[in-house]
Amino acid sequence: MYRYSLITSLIIIFAVACSSTYQKPESVEEKMRRFSPRTNNSGIIPRLTINQNWEYQSTRAPASAEEVNTPNDYQSLNNKKIYFLTLLYQYNHLRPLSHASAPSITTCPHFHGTLLEYNKTFKLPSSNGDVTSKWSIDSKLVSLPDYLATHPELSLSVLATNEHPTLAESIATAALPSEHKEYLIAAIQNFTSTNYNELSELCQTGSSDNYFAFENLINYAQTERSMKPVPKDMSTLLKTSVFANHAVLSSLGRFATLRTVATENNKSWNYTNPMMIEISNRLKAKWALDYFKELKHN
Repeated sequence: MYRYSLITSLIIIFAVACSSTYQKPESVEEKMRRFSPRTNNSGIIPRLTINQNWEYQSTRAPASAEEVNTPNDYQSLNNKKIYFLTLLYQYNHLRPLSHASAPSITTCPHFHGTLLEYNKTFKLPSSNGDVTSKWSIDSKLVSLPDYLATHPELSLSVLATNEHPTLAESIATAALPSEHKEYLIAAIQNFTSTNYNELSELCQTGSSDNYFAFENLINYAQTERSMKPVPKDMSTLLKTSVFANHAVLSSLGRFATLRTVATENNKSWNYTNPMMIEISNRLKAKWALDYFKELKHN
């Protein structure tokens, strides 16, 4: 009787142990949730809309200046350094458009050498920029997905602490058309502040929640499944800080002007980011660059 009870107990213990250690394989949907935007101390990644009818045009046009001028040095950088450099570059291009005195990144303990190299390589854009004088929007269309997709800045929040109201929502309820550009300035300022907060977190701690989502996505693309040129995968890319920033800056670049230091003349601003080439290569998603080209010309 004792021997039977002992054997029964061992079987039960073994079964419980197996059930506690067994993990059901992650589905693709569960894996993709790891790349969702997070609300954290770094800020909120805007939920950008993508045109569900978007199709990748496989016929390539001649290489752009952005692609031709991509230094090979970026290939030797680890994921964290290329992410930091890209975010810093994007932040420095948002600053002139924010109509505010956005602070510059002058010290960065965890990326000290990287920051020094950045300052040697890139000149800071002019501190005087404007996007409001040329920016125009059709308030009757701001709720339509296709219109939101071609104007990603409409998905930016006008509040620093919440995803809503977005710029599109604010415009839709605005009493006067003159309020539209006021909301735009508020949205850009909050977006700039969000990027500054994440850069500060990276400099002080060496990482951020948004970086971990980016790293997970690279690991997924390199070890499990390449990103495909379809709306679903493009939407996944836009859930990361650097791709969301690139979309917004590509769109705003259509309207932005910068005032040079030497003269009072305004010049058009053509936003390019050479680091995005390397990031797209690591994600096996160089096709995504064509999506941003369309944003610049819509």
